[in-house]
Amino acid sequence: MRAALCIVLLHVWALACPEITKADPFSPQRALKVGVIQSLTGIAAEDGKTTLQALQLAANELNRDGVTRVELLVQDDGTEAKNAVTAYKKLAASGVDAVVGPTWSFTMNSVIPLAAQDQIPIINTSTIPECLDLKKSGGAAFSTAISVAEHARIFGEYLEQKPTTTSIIIHTNNSWGEAQRVAYRQVLNEQGITVLREIPGVNFDANDWRASLPALKALQPGLWVLLVNRADLDTLIRQMRALGITAPVYASYHFADTLRLHNHDKVYGDVCYSQTFQPTPSEVAFAAKFKAAFGSDPQAFADNTYDTLFLLYRAFERSLFKEVSLREALMGTTYSGVVGEYRFDSQRTFSIGKGLLECVPGR
Repeated sequence: MRAALCIVLLHVWALACPEITKADPFSPQRALKVGVIQSLTGIAAEDGKTTLQALQLAANELNRDGVTRVELLVQDDGTEAKNAVTAYKKLAASGVDAVVGPTWSFTMNSVIPLAAQDQIPIINTSTIPECLDLKKSGGAAFSTAISVAEHARIFGEYLEQKPTTTSIIIHTNNSWGEAQRVAYRQVLNEQGITVLREIPGVNFDANDWRASLPALKALQPGLWVLLVNRADLDTLIRQMRALGITAPVYASYHFADTLRLHNHDKVYGDVCYSQTFQPTPSEVAFAAKFKAAFGSDPQAFADNTYDTLFLLYRAFERSLFKEVSLREALMGTTYSGVVGEYRFDSQRTFSIGKGLLECVPGR
């Protein structure tokens, strides 16, 4: 299916999206207005930029042949919850059909109650759904981001291949890190592995780790589980190697971006993490298009963000044809994209199912 999808994307793109061909008698008579709230400045700017670029790439393809099918209205929240609220209110007042974003969990959670009140569909593409208040959205909030449960499942498969008896968990001290800690700790408990320490942190400074890592090393854990972001992964792993810590490391999915940003440095040897399988034709084609358009490789969630706009447009067409709300249409819409087949469950989250993620050794 993936190979076929790639061929369609590269050679007969319109066939992959029959709802938007000119021959479709049910093609909408107006453009889909999508509000975009992303952190284009502030600490989450790199993530926000990638998300926006993926949406722009998808919009350019949807708006081919000079026909405007999708209109993006972009707001920068500066990685501030109060700014995200202001941005949402501006977009709602402008009459958007749906909103994509904000970028991180705390900014996303700040606007979910507003979307619930207005019943405007709001879709998360860039943070794990377990740290979002989806149940408080009144059915307005959706997520196309891969869940931590799926990443943790792969962690369980890793432990079956490389068994150990003891471990240490280092995690970011926020809702994103806590959701991962809970999921990975459950897997460790199920495997009968003793967790010697759980260390939360907000800012992982190299000097702080020089002081604290020796005591953790003395515990002789069989596995280090690092559930932190890309920059902190680099800091931690380098400090561990400098101290002669050679035990296996299992890192959060952000490690893919750490590898990319640091050119697969040899210091990352014996590090494993979860990501998509070896690049499929559709992923390779998407990455090539993204790099050609923006001069850089896509980050971890660019592909599902790209898919999300096509999914939204398909649901938009469905809503007009069946005369139902866009929220209802999203629940009844499936879409086969770069990442896989999208179908929302009762929690309005997206599950890719088994077989799409694997543990890949660091180089």
